[in-house]
Amino acid sequence: MRARHRRALFFSSLRTTLKQVRANTPTPRPAAPLTTALRALALGAALAVVGACVPAPARATEALAATAPSTTGSATAATERVLRYAIDWGPAALAKVEIRMTTDGDETRVVGEGKPAGLISIFSSFAVTQTSDYGPDFPRALTSHGVFGGDVTKRRVTYAKGAEPIGETIVESADPEPRTPIPDGALTSAVDPLFPVLEAMRSVEAGGACDSEHTVYTGRSAFRMIMTDKGDETLAKDRAWTWDGPARRCGIMIQRLGGFRIEKSQWSSEESEVSRDIWLARLPGGMAPVRMTVEAPVGLAVGRIDLR
Repeated sequence: MRARHRRALFFSSLRTTLKQVRANTPTPRPAAPLTTALRALALGAALAVVGACVPAPARATEALAATAPSTTGSATAATERVLRYAIDWGPAALAKVEIRMTTDGDETRVVGEGKPAGLISIFSSFAVTQTSDYGPDFPRALTSHGVFGGDVTKRRVTYAKGAEPIGETIVESADPEPRTPIPDGALTSAVDPLFPVLEAMRSVEAGGACDSEHTVYTGRSAFRMIMTDKGDETLAKDRAWTWDGPARRCGIMIQRLGGFRIEKSQWSSEESEVSRDIWLARLPGGMAPVRMTVEAPVGLAVGRIDLR
């Protein structure tokens, strides 16, 4: 009986979705925009990615983990934070993202994982893991691994201040799509997608602003990421499990340099049509992104930190 009820709900939702598509309403196509967004999330943005890299939606959660003992033999104990986010496109749940930030002395490792949630998981199968390693003031390496249906990709980028990053494609099971060229010399001192958000967190924590401009290289695409401080705001609790209270709002603008798909779909948006914002707040474990929005012609995506 329960199985029949679930099937009835599924086909009812599917019929509604198809009617919206035929009526040309901004209903997301499950696979392409979402997997692109999470591939970039940044998981680094998850946070940054979510709100930073592509004109597509996403959803997120946060919790804080206890201090863990150091496993590297350093004099001070390594600390770990776990940030969880739920990403929605309108009323529809799209994805869950978990980000683990481990700091040991001057070294920081950020591991982000994303997977589909809600009805989208029926239509789209994907899993994304991104690992970013940082030194005292600059990223060292980015490793990304994604499974999208039957396609598998794995890339690694090594960064160096004052030099161009070195990118390596380890696995690519699908035929590479034609992409725009990256101009010569454009990648000098490029960083990974999450680094600008981490810098903004440190600056706001210290009483500064989140204004910054960076060249970002993901191993495939390159863009200028410009963050603009929009001042303090008070967020209302629009979900029982998320943050409400004072937060710093930072706008994010993307200027594409190269490495993006040449062939565009009906779901693509020009950067001038996309608006991105991220809100940073002081939580018990320190500064963290608590909300992200990406607004494009196809709809509004909201990523919220989950404090449950």
